[in-house]
Amino acid sequence: FLVHHLGCPVFNFMPVRGALIGQAAVQGVDLSTGPEWRVCPAEDYQADVPRLCAQQGYPEIRDTRREPVGWEHPGYDDSGWESATVLGPAALDPWQELEPRGIPHLYEMPLYPESVREVGHSVAPAGMDPMAPGSVAQLVASGHHIGLGSESIRHRCAALAPDERETIIQPGAAGEAVYMVVDFAREVAGYPVLVINGADGAIVDIAYSEALVDGRVDCCRQQLNYADRVILRDGLQTYEPVMPRAFRFMHIEVRNASRPIGLRAVYVSFCGYPVEYYGSFESSDPVLNQIWDIGTYTTQLCMEDAYIDCPWRERGQWWGDARIQALITYYAFGDTRLMRRGLRQIAQSQRPDGLVHACYPAATDHIPE
Repeated sequence: FLVHHLGCPVFNFMPVRGALIGQAAVQGVDLSTGPEWRVCPAEDYQADVPRLCAQQGYPEIRDTRREPVGWEHPGYDDSGWESATVLGPAALDPWQELEPRGIPHLYEMPLYPESVREVGHSVAPAGMDPMAPGSVAQLVASGHHIGLGSESIRHRCAALAPDERETIIQPGAAGEAVYMVVDFAREVAGYPVLVINGADGAIVDIAYSEALVDGRVDCCRQQLNYADRVILRDGLQTYEPVMPRAFRFMHIEVRNASRPIGLRAVYVSFCGYPVEYYGSFESSDPVLNQIWDIGTYTTQLCMEDAYIDCPWRERGQWWGDARIQALITYYAFGDTRLMRRGLRQIAQSQRPDGLVHACYPAATDHIPE
């Protein structure tokens, strides 16, 4: 398991202590968490990075050269790892009131981009250090774009299909990065995945946006610094962030490469609450039909373990939004379980004076006026 604890107040997370608790058995072997488990800090993830925004946690700056290769496979030698620290029994606060999930598990399915929108070279603005981890989103958003030679990126669309063909990205000139922008044709939400045949020390910056602004991926819109970075080791590797992202356009920028990089696949592991389109609407007006399609799909994107106001920026269960989303859900998907769970959650936020939080569960005290 890779255990991730936000450690900061956000709009969809209750500020409790971090831990891993689990109970499982496979063929009679007890795999429940306990002192027999071994642990190791995930030192390939950089901890001291600025927030994505006030509503969310952190971007990822990951150096795969520091990852213990093969740790997730049977037979890996973890004898040098420490034994897990037992905090207490399973009923220890804050886990003394665990309850059945009550809703289906989220689904995941791979969705590939439909096209390569743009390719080019990028030069960092004067005075900006492209190697500084705290400026990845600003670097992508403000980089100076210039023309791209035909040999800088070969087989541009090869990575947009589930096979072993590769898009070959040549090293940029000194001070330059080589980039490509892929288009998923509509908003998607989930976990972006890059399968890369890497070179030691090469840097890949991945930025996201829902729309193009002046023809560019604007990953700093509304003060959301929406970009991740992975530093590669030699050989084939897969990058996937721990937390989900929502976007239509993905900007992939490669710098500091000593040799060509092979991008074998780029896609999003589309993730959300499992829905079935039971309801339907059709009229003689194509605009009304499109409104129905966009509205139901938008509602689907805003359904995870809870209703969220948007999958992109705040990702919070705001009750003004959830009420409308639930009504759409009843008509379009015939599902009441997510709202039933949400009503119980908002009841848990009630204060002694009777008021409830406008956004809950959350680490912020939002009270309706």
